[in-house]
Amino acid sequence: MFAWQRKWSFLWAATENPMRDELPRTVRIWDQLALEPAMSVADVGAGLGYFAFKIAERLGPHGHVLATEASPRAFLRLGATRRERNETRMTVRWRPPWRLGLAPRAFDRVLMVDVFAFVAGRRRENRALLRQIAESLRPRGRFVLAVDAVHTTEWRPPYGTRLFRAQASADEIVDDASSLLELVARETLITGPPELGKLPGHLLVFRRS
Repeated sequence: MFAWQRKWSFLWAATENPMRDELPRTVRIWDQLALEPAMSVADVGAGLGYFAFKIAERLGPHGHVLATEASPRAFLRLGATRRERNETRMTVRWRPPWRLGLAPRAFDRVLMVDVFAFVAGRRRENRALLRQIAESLRPRGRFVLAVDAVHTTEWRPPYGTRLFRAQASADEIVDDASSLLELVARETLITGPPELGKLPGHLLVFRRS
């Protein structure tokens, strides 16, 4: 693994990351979440909690965050950090990305950032996942999805494993969600560290009617 890959992996996974705070992509995610006090939010694929802990702070004393994570290692670290911070507004659960376990009509916002959940060509599975998300949202609730451009079969990710399947394109995801959710915003944003060049990613925002 190259030195920049180790640095990028650590920084992108970190709970606190001032460099990431200032990225236009991060700012736009916050803008599209449009959080309000006392909301209920699900952060799916929360990693070490970069967004989840900040969401809890922004929601105030009566809000709640459900942070789910599929990686056992990240899940344990996320739970440990929640206990260290005594963050009572957050619940941490282990969940694979295709079986979310979200209660129906329980959330005002669902967030997924750089989660390799929608796979190219697996339309049936992708629609089933989108249905879980749609059913978990309250009326007028939002699903904010930020997808990067590194989950491809051609790019070798920092963890050293070449992927055998590519992430679904933004067009595929929008098409699969069309019968379930209303698309309210679609933006192309640069993602990744400078060492990788300007990789285009997408920010998709859906709403339940």
